[in-house]
Amino acid sequence: AVSVLVPKAPGVYLLCRRSNIRYVGRSDYNLQSRLASHSHEGYDHFCFVPAATYQNAYELECKIWHELGGDRGLLENVLHPAKFLALGSWCPVCEASPLLKTLLGQ
Repeated sequence: AVSVLVPKAPGVYLLCRRSNIRYVGRSDYNLQSRLASHSHEGYDHFCFVPAATYQNAYELECKIWHELGGDRGLLENVLHPAKFLALGSWCPVCEASPLLKTLLGQ
């Protein structure tokens, strides 16, 4: 059961069908409840990685989402991971930091 295995902590999770990763997601506060919300969607299994902070979870989700082809439509969640509403949140893969953009004149 999800409640036995998964911590109530920030983190990233992968949902699979027929041993293929189909969805990459995250929870900023509670992996356990976020994974439970997917329980009726027909995924065969899941894995998860707890994170120390919501910022770490966001950055890891972005990296995994890009690596697995989310930006190329290879996952069921085709929208880029949502930013956490905190100062300094940006995708480590597709966006440079605001300071770097300023320095580069972009």
